[in-house]
Amino acid sequence: MNWYYSLENQQKGPIDQSEFERLGREGVITNTTLVWREGMASWQAYSEIAVPPNAPLPIRANSGGIICSQCGQAFAMDQVIKLGGAYVCAGCKPIAVQKLQEGVVSSQADTSNMRLQ
Repeated sequence: MNWYYSLENQQKGPIDQSEFERLGREGVITNTTLVWREGMASWQAYSEIAVPPNAPLPIRANSGGIICSQCGQAFAMDQVIKLGGAYVCAGCKPIAVQKLQEGVVSSQADTSNMRLQ
């Protein structure tokens, strides 16, 4: 999937996922850089969609909801939490927490302020 980003008020892209990640690591794309890809409702700050390296990006449903990484169902943003770099619904939270505790799911992400709208 191709990404676009804004640099000095000009749209850049399309770039592929690996290039997008490289630009993020190198600081070309910063936390305040606006980014967009197909499936996103609007441009968002990179800090709102940033995920740890090698983690899958959150998947948005066609309805604008977020896909739970455990059950695959679509939910409104206020019905999921970000846990271990992925979005999880309330019904799947217990098993996801268990996986996180057992080390099955990476906990590299700072989940306190990351969200996708």
